[in-house]
This record gives sequence, structure tokens and C-alpha cells, in this order.
Amino acid sequence: MECEVIAPSLIPKKASERIKTDRRDAEKLARCYRAGELTAVAVPSPE
Repeated sequence: MECEVIAPSLIPKKASERIKTDRRDAEKLARCYRAGELTAVAVPSPE
């Protein structure tokens, strides 16, 4: 299974988005990911 890590600081957000819920966050992440607006970060290996 492929997994990408997105840094929270790289997630685009509007000033008007003040209410946070898990459902809203999940829908927003799904929309942004599908649109290609998210940038994955490299996770260092254990070595």
C-alpha cells in the first residue's frame, strides 16, 4: 500500500476556515490530494 506524508504547514488553508472537525479535514485533504495541491515530504529511513 502506498503512503505519502504531508507536512501540515504545506496544506493550503483559507483565513475563513476556523471550524475544525475530523470530517471537514478529511474531505479537504481528499480534495486537495486529488487536485494535486499537496506536496509529500521525504521520510528519513531508520539508518
